[in-house]
This record gives sequence, C-alpha cells and structure tokens, in this order.
Amino acid sequence: MKIFRYVLTGILAGLFLYTAYYLYDRQQNTYHYFSFKINDNASQVYIPDLDRLTKKLRFNRDLSWLATNESLNTAASFILDSNNTGLNEIFGTSCLLSFDADNFSIAFGNPDFDFEQLVGFVKTELGLNASISEGNLIIAEKQYEANYYGTFAVISSTAFSPEKNPKKILFSNADYLLMKDSASVTRYILSGDQKFKVWNEIADPVRGIPLRHDDLITRVPASFEAVYYYGSQRFQEDKFSFFETPEEEAFNWIGDRMVVMKKGEYELVLAQPNASRDLRLILEESTLKLSGDSVIQSSINIKNSEIFPFKSNFNWQLAIPELTQELNYYTEFENFNILSNNLSAMQWFLSEVQLANLIGDREDLYDKYLQSTPIRSHQISILQHESDLSFESSIWIDKTKRTKAITEITKQQGELDGGKSFVAPFTPNFIQPFKVGGMNYLLLTNDRKAAVYTVKGEEQWNFDLPSDLIQKPSIVDLENDGKFEFVFFMKNKFLVLNLKGKTAGPLSLNLEEQIVGGLAANYDQKFDYRFFVITPSAVKLYNEQGKIVTGWTFKSGGVQLTGQSSYTQIDGLDYLSFLGTNDQLFVLNRRGENRFNEVIVPKLKNESQFITGQNQENLHKLGYNNQYIYRHYLKDGTTDSLKLDKSVNGVGERWILLDKPVLLVEESNRILVFDTFGYVVEEILKPQGATAFVRVESNPSIRFTFFNNSNNSLYLLEGDGRINLSVPSTNAVVYGLNETQLYTFDGKMINVHNLN
Repeated sequence: MKIFRYVLTGILAGLFLYTAYYLYDRQQNTYHYFSFKINDNASQVYIPDLDRLTKKLRFNRDLSWLATNESLNTAASFILDSNNTGLNEIFGTSCLLSFDADNFSIAFGNPDFDFEQLVGFVKTELGLNASISEGNLIIAEKQYEANYYGTFAVISSTAFSPEKNPKKILFSNADYLLMKDSASVTRYILSGDQKFKVWNEIADPVRGIPLRHDDLITRVPASFEAVYYYGSQRFQEDKFSFFETPEEEAFNWIGDRMVVMKKGEYELVLAQPNASRDLRLILEESTLKLSGDSVIQSSINIKNSEIFPFKSNFNWQLAIPELTQELNYYTEFENFNILSNNLSAMQWFLSEVQLANLIGDREDLYDKYLQSTPIRSHQISILQHESDLSFESSIWIDKTKRTKAITEITKQQGELDGGKSFVAPFTPNFIQPFKVGGMNYLLLTNDRKAAVYTVKGEEQWNFDLPSDLIQKPSIVDLENDGKFEFVFFMKNKFLVLNLKGKTAGPLSLNLEEQIVGGLAANYDQKFDYRFFVITPSAVKLYNEQGKIVTGWTFKSGGVQLTGQSSYTQIDGLDYLSFLGTNDQLFVLNRRGENRFNEVIVPKLKNESQFITGQNQENLHKLGYNNQYIYRHYLKDGTTDSLKLDKSVNGVGERWILLDKPVLLVEESNRILVFDTFGYVVEEILKPQGATAFVRVESNPSIRFTFFNNSNNSLYLLEGDGRINLSVPSTNAVVYGLNETQLYTFDGKMINVHNLN
C-alpha cells in the first residue's frame, strides 16, 4: 500500500511538472500569425474578418493582391462564386496568408478549427473532392500539409518550421493588411467600387497644417487626366519639401494652395494668389525685360477672359515634378491665377468652364472625389483613366512622418437614361420625333424605307418607299386633329401617309419628270395645305385632294430649278421663293405671280436660303464675305454692306433663321453669332475634341450641337454654352431631338437619352 502511494505520488508529481513545463513553454514559446511565414521573401496578408471581406469582394471582385499565387487566387474565386456567407463559423474570424509564387500557408486563429468540417465545406459548397488523413489534406487531387500549432490550424503547400515568439499583428479595422514584416504594413479597406490603401512613411519635413482643397479641385475640368494638389498653412516654408529647389520669386506669389492639372499635352497651374505679390505685374515686367526691342505679343480675348502671353526665366517645369513643359500663358479665373504651357491648354480650360464640365459640376465625379479624399490634406493626386479613378493623399502627422492613402475606383457603366434602346429596322438617314396623345413616337426614314416606332421600340408600321427619297419628310396635320401625316417627296413620286402607315386619301402621285424638291405649306395656319412639287422645269401645286390647283400660274421661263424653296409670311403677305440653277431667285405670291418686276439674281457669297425684312419695301437676302454683311434688296436690286463689329477668322459661315436671322461664323475653336447689324450676340467655345459643328437647334433646351470624330460622340450645348448631354453616336447628323429627349443611332440600336 505504501509502495502504491509512492508510485501515485510520483505520477502526480511528474504530471504536475509536465503541466508546469508545458504552461511555461507556451508562455515562453507562443505562436502568433507571423509564426507561419513560409520564407523571408514571402508576402503576408492578414484578414481580420473573413465574412466581411468576402461580402465586399463579391461586389468589388479585386483579387490582384493574390495574383502572384495561382492556387490561392483560384481558391478565392471558388469561395466567392459559392456565395457562402458563414465562413467565420467554419474557419474562425481571422486568418493569415503567407505566399510567394510557388508556395503558401494559411493560418486560422481558431482553437475549435476542425479539418473534417473544412473537408465537408469543400465538398458541399465548392463541389470539389476532398479528404483528410494523418495530417495530409487532399483537395482536387492535390496534397497539402494540415497541422495544429497551439491554437492555430495551418494548411500549407510545403513543410516549414513555424517561428516561435514572433512580433504580433496590431489590431486594425482594415479589410485586409498586406505585410512584408510587422514594421511594413499597408492597410486596405474596400467600400463598394472603392479600394483604400493606407500606410505611413518617413518624408521631408512639412510644418504647416493641412488645408481644405475643394474650392480648387472643384474648378478642375472633369475631362482631366491628372490633378496634383499642394497645400499648407506655411506654404512658403513647405514648398522646399514639396518641390525641387523652388526659386523664391517663382513661388512667392502663391497664397497657401495650388493645383497642377494635365490632359494630353496640356499642362496648367491653378493657384490661390497672396495679397502681397501680383503675378500679372511680375510677368509683365519679366516679359518687357526679356523682349528687348522685339514686338511684344498682344493679349488674346476669349469670351470674358483676357489671356496674356509672357516670357520669364522661372523654371516651374524643373521645380514642380509633374510639369514637363514651360508655362507661357496667364489669365485669371474667379480670383485664381492660371498659368498654361500653350494657348490650346487655356482654351481647353475656358471651354470646360463654359460647358459647366468642371469636377464641381459633375455630381458623379464630385461624389467620388469627396468619398476618396480627406477634407484637409497636404498633397492629393487624382488620375483618371477610361475605366478607373485613382486618388492618393498625403498628410504629415508630424514633421517628418506622413500618412499616405490611395483609393482606387472602378467606374460603373451606367444604363441609358430614358426609354429602352431598341434594334433599328434599318439604317436611318433621318430620326424625327413627334407626339400623339401624350405618347412619343419616332419616324425613321432612309432612301427607300420609312417606319414609325414608339420610343420603347414598339413598331407601328414599316413601309417600303417606291422611289428614292430626295429630302427630309415633312410632318403635317391635315385635319388639325393631332393625328399627324407624313409627306414624302421622292425622285418620281409624291406620297402622303397617315398615322397608320396608309396612303392619306388620294395623295399618292406618280410623276414622269424627275422631282428635285418639294414644299408643304399651311396657308394662314388654317390647315388647308398646299403641296409644291418641284421639277427641273416647273413647280406643280396640289391641294389636299391630290388635284392640281388651277389658279397657279408660275412659269420659270426656261430657267432650270434647283429644288431649293422657302415659304414665309411678312406683314400679312405670302412669299414663296424658288431658286434657279443660274442663281435667279423667283419670289412669288399664292397665285404663282412674281412679287417683283425685276429679275432677281443676288449672287451673294454665303447667301441665306431665306428672305427676310419687315415689309415688301425692304425685303432682302443676306450674305457674308470677308468681315462684311451684305443685304440685297429684292424690290430695287440694290446691295448695301456693313462691317462686323468684331474681326473673325472663319472656317465656315452660314445664316440661320430662328426668331430673327443671325450670322453664324465658325472658327477653329469657337462659334460666334452676329445679328444683322454686325454685333456679337453669342460666343461659344467648342467642346474639347468636338470640333465638328453640326447645327443650331430651335429646341428650348438645346442651342448648338457638335460632333467628336475621334470617339464618335454627339455634344448638345445650351444657349449659354453649357454642355447638356454628350452621347455616343455613329453619325453627326442622324439624331432626333424634342423638348425632353435625344434619340441617336449607334450603328445597330436606336438609343433614348433624357436631356438634363
């Protein structure tokens, strides 16, 4: 009995000593996540919450941080595709991935981790074969190490010896942390389509506190490619850390903030000036000094801005790292100074201001900017690409240590506004919207086809034209009942279809002679229409019953007709005009009689296609040539002229009849509109890239349309030059417009866009 007690005492003492040693050993040689680093060159990713990260990744789907290891990348894709939301329950909340291109380990900090449960998850949720036996985990016929170390369960593609007592990972609310070691940690946070990357680093000293930047950055054009902001309450001291050996006079005019903006070859600086130094005076003095006896280039006025070309010895392009070219032009904008490398860059900026296409005007871009940057910062850079945006900010948290953050955003492609797109029945030459009973419809036509669709893509009718269409169809209302008819002047046929696509009564006429033009006139707005069918030798007039109007007496006297015609009422009298191939103009009354006895041949350059005036005494045609407006009076055949109030360098001129006649002069970078007295009434800068002017619209919302040939986009501008809408379109002139919507053709689909 005594021997038994001794034995039992010895066993208990041994067990106690073993337990004490085990506990001592665990305290002295504990495992942490960094214990399972597979080698010194491996990357580590710590995930604090598996469920939170997978939920965000299913929206963001950015696995670039796992791209170096194919096995982990594939496994993550399988898990995201499974839509399982209970990973924390199976694996534990957190884990660490250690990997290089060839091998990996996954450490789960879960004392209750069960490899059998893992095998079940792989089989049922991922649909892969899996098994576990004596530390060997097999998944999809590949074998991995599976071991417990203290409270950790570890899966690895290669055998390795865990390190005891490594440095610990600090707590973080990031979605994942990318580490080389415990001292080099980059934190990533995912939010919707945004990815935030945050880290600390040593930097040159900055002493001033960070400042707000929104009033500068919101004035940057939304079409920028890169923006760089610098700001500090002690800017004049901190410029030596921001820039490379900045010259004192080159920067002492800046208050406390500035922005560099770039697009293609354009480079500009937008800065808040200080009260003690006037940059314009500095540049004027510098220009006078460096010009010597040479002629100083005069300033250039674009809209309300005076652009001043200058010369200086300031090497901004050497001091500011983002600049690559000299700055040569200066202007002022809303109490900010602007410098640019060339005149085109300044024109781009002013054009975007006019279009209201600044970051502050674009709600989508402005919201992304606000969400991706701190309210106050020392430095910010924004890079914009076709499919993504990148924001980087820097804040000095003490004199030589700064926190940097990068936010990456994938741009989401929005759906078209308005009604749905629909497949066009054919390639249209014309898209003409009209409304019946509150519903919007589209008349689509080309040389040999016509169709009517609702804007939702519902076909109403489709018609094969019997002859080639020679001009845009007219939409009329014969019965004044709101149910429109459609007038087609074709090469050998005149035809009117009703709202159902059927012939409107007897209005279907074949002509032996070729038709070169046509005109539908609603006399006195009494809805008693007359149809003028123009052939090379005659003008035939038909009534709504398809009968020849016998009172029409016009004879061209052997003059061949072009097909150009117009109808207007002035001072209660009708004026019908038809143009001959010899430039003779026939101006007639309703009976086809000449209003004037003399033969009218204005022969004006850039002649208006309409006649205008207050009464028959001063009825005239308008022309333009070489800075002069010309009036040719129809009654006595005299011509007078007046010079434009502003010199122009036109590449195209045309007369437009809106409420009043105006002369539109197109220059390479702008549109100028003059009244008939030669005064500028409108000046519009062309949108950047959209240099092809299309036409002036009479729409209450839209005044000008432009086309960008490089990206096949149509631009709609309001009367003050603000951009209302820009949309893809394969053709500059094939579109339809009403008070609320734009209709375009993209080569296959008719697309509906709401006006802003």
